[in-house]
Amino acid sequence: MMRVRLMAALLFLAPAAWAGPEAGDAGLRFVVLSDSRGRDYGVNDAALALLVDHIKKDSGAEFVAFPGDMVYGGKVSAGKTREQLVHWRGVMEPLYASPGLVGLKVYPGIGNHEVWVPGGDKAFLEVFPELPANGPEGEKGLTYSFDFRGVHFVMLDTAGGHADGEKGVRGLPLDWLRADLNAARERGAKRFFAFGHDPAFPVGPGHIGDSLPRLGRKRLFRDLDPSGLKARDAFWDLLRENRVTAYVCGHEHLNAVESVRGVAQVVAGAAGAPLSSFNPCVDEDGEVPEQDRRGYKKTLPYYKALGYPHGKGGNCQASPDFWGGRFFGYALFEVSDAGVSVSFWGVEPKPGSKTEALDGASVRLMHRRRLR
Repeated sequence: MMRVRLMAALLFLAPAAWAGPEAGDAGLRFVVLSDSRGRDYGVNDAALALLVDHIKKDSGAEFVAFPGDMVYGGKVSAGKTREQLVHWRGVMEPLYASPGLVGLKVYPGIGNHEVWVPGGDKAFLEVFPELPANGPEGEKGLTYSFDFRGVHFVMLDTAGGHADGEKGVRGLPLDWLRADLNAARERGAKRFFAFGHDPAFPVGPGHIGDSLPRLGRKRLFRDLDPSGLKARDAFWDLLRENRVTAYVCGHEHLNAVESVRGVAQVVAGAAGAPLSSFNPCVDEDGEVPEQDRRGYKKTLPYYKALGYPHGKGGNCQASPDFWGGRFFGYALFEVSDAGVSVSFWGVEPKPGSKTEALDGASVRLMHRRRLR
């Protein structure tokens, strides 16, 4: 088992955002990936290490964000979660040690697998003591923000910070988020990005019932509670009103990008967890393929509740410009005065496998999209 020495905790003062190195004119590259859980002491070591090596050598990124589900989680004890997180940090060590990355180099966020048992949030904070402690009360180090070369970033705890089953989850701190974005704008930030584990607009059937729309009342959205959609929409409206370029998430073990009401949602959740499938939908003739009929029938109520176009000509996603890819990979963002683009880099899975990369394949460009 790989182990690493934890970095000494840094002292963060006040609620102001932590300023990364050389904050100033926008012009940077950063990488986002998530969901690397697997069987190698909670991590899919082979898939994650392959991506880490490519990020370090070929991405040109200045920092990496990782919004959740780094590990399988303890399920029995928070201590087991802590040990797995230490192991994950060991697999990520080439990035922590890279002279090409600056600042804290890796900015992790918490996911549902880190909080399967009470105390998971504490374990997370013990393993990552260097994270900015500028979030709202009760979420410091779990929700946080930072500035980097004139761009402002927010990491949100969408997992609720604790394991609570069906008892309800803590909603997103919208008042704090609004104040944080306003303060960043007053400091001169010109572009904004938000990270969180759960997608606002789920793209696959596996998590269509337990993503951000369920924040209104229950852990699961299975009762199609409209208050959950109102909570999701309030969050999305806040992003739109504050000109946030993209909300970048995981939870679904896929790669996807779409623009919804002026804000891009980027799913970068394929760093090693078992690859998922996309929402089943009708074909060009308006028929549901035989292999998708069972899944389509199961997800149809969600399409209706979420407002996804699902009839002939629809794509069963939130936006007509949706693109998705099923491969192990990461998202590379390029920010400049001319605009923002995202590129997906990855490697296809071995035939018949959801957890192994194709033998001998190298990481390559899969898709590129201009966001703004």
